[in-house]
Amino acid sequence: MRKPQRKLGGTYSRVDLSHYHLYSAFFFMHHAERIEETASEVADTDIVYRYRSFVMGSVLSSVAFLEAKIAELRSDAESGGGLSATGLTMAQRKAVAAALDASPSGRMLDRYQIVLRALGKDVFKADQEPYRSISLLVTLRNYLVHFAGEWLAEPDDESAPVGPAADSATAQGPVP
Repeated sequence: MRKPQRKLGGTYSRVDLSHYHLYSAFFFMHHAERIEETASEVADTDIVYRYRSFVMGSVLSSVAFLEAKIAELRSDAESGGGLSATGLTMAQRKAVAAALDASPSGRMLDRYQIVLRALGKDVFKADQEPYRSISLLVTLRNYLVHFAGEWLAEPDDESAPVGPAADSATAQGPVP
């Protein structure tokens, strides 16, 4: 969001929410790790739910951090202030703001690539770190947020095996 036009007698401040998302991601990760270190392999339902909640919270907060940070950079690049654009010259700030404004507000990783290009830096290669891990993280976040539900097949004592191999065998007919 752009900084409002300055008015006499007004004071402007902004909370950088990215810091809270990053703190949350580490908080959730730390608690998930503690459960991993102390829980038995046959943990009760409450422990499993807490563990999964912490892992999901860490994933969601990690991507929220990346989304918020790029938005804060855009805002700071235009206003000439803020922490996200610290270390950038005025020309670099203008280049970043112009490049982000000229691009559609598409995928978050694309916006980071746009910033790197605007600064004359090498862009991330999709098959290398950190792009690959961040892309997987975003895919996992999208799966968690847009989960449509899935039915999982469970074998029973009276049925044939279930799974992809069983499905293809069934499609081909009975085995002689």
